[in-house]
Amino acid sequence: MNEQYERAKKVLLERREGLDKIAEALLEYETLDLADVDVLLAGGAINRPPPPKSQPPSSSATGDKEKAKKGGILGSLGGLPKAEPGKA
Repeated sequence: MNEQYERAKKVLLERREGLDKIAEALLEYETLDLADVDVLLAGGAINRPPPPKSQPPSSSATGDKEKAKKGGILGSLGGLPKAEPGKA
């Protein structure tokens, strides 16, 4: 087991620069395809705009979160439906 750990550690350390480039690109672009990874590992830069930044949640979404906190999942769904006599 120690031999495989040392082998994996060696590979990661040898390729640290490429892994760091991929990590930075993932933080900026969120997703990468094979072509992006190939470009990064070859020393290039990705040639596309990053995705738009997401908007903060609206006040209605925040209200839904507050409902969920107060009543759990059923509270956010409006509670259980009323039972009807004669129906299972």
